[in-house]
Amino acid sequence: MSVILKKIKLTQGLIVLLVCLFSFTSFSKESTTANTVKLEGQGLVYGKGHSFRVKAPKGWMLDMMAGKSAGLDLVFYPKGSSFEGSVIIYAIAAHKDRVGQKSFDEYTKTAFEDLKSKSPNLIFEVLNNFEIDGKRAQIRKFEGGRHGNVEAAAYIDEANITAVLIFSAGSEKEFQKWYPSFTEFINSYKYLADQVEIKEKKK
Repeated sequence: MSVILKKIKLTQGLIVLLVCLFSFTSFSKESTTANTVKLEGQGLVYGKGHSFRVKAPKGWMLDMMAGKSAGLDLVFYPKGSSFEGSVIIYAIAAHKDRVGQKSFDEYTKTAFEDLKSKSPNLIFEVLNNFEIDGKRAQIRKFEGGRHGNVEAAAYIDEANITAVLIFSAGSEKEFQKWYPSFTEFINSYKYLADQVEIKEKKK
């Protein structure tokens, strides 16, 4: 599924462009209730060749509908806010069988180069290199982009995908306030399967 986020308001700033720049295929379902908005809910992001689970941080909402027009099946925001607010978290999967994202290093390098071409003052710093269940992972902080947001992305190196967990804040103050919630979100990440069969519904 090729996702072009032209309908989304640019409150998400720089990192939302990662979704625009690369093709990915994902679906989701909320794993605890049929409701589309759930306090501290958890959901599955899955598609051909991948499946992983993430959970809303304490005091955050899981929303399965608000990001649909932007190609985002799961979005998260603080209770009392919304997808249109200045602080959000979401997750995508970049497939390694596609040009520009065939490895962890290729994806992170190409994504930054493309973002930099649109925001020449964009810079990033590596906040942490670590492992999740033995898989390489890295958190980068981005700032200096044309929309003024301060953002972070956690990249996780799985067999078929690079999982990307994205946190966007409207200011440095909001970034510092909510960054602990993002680390809680990262810690909720659990990769479930490489082999996922997607059955098409019969018409």
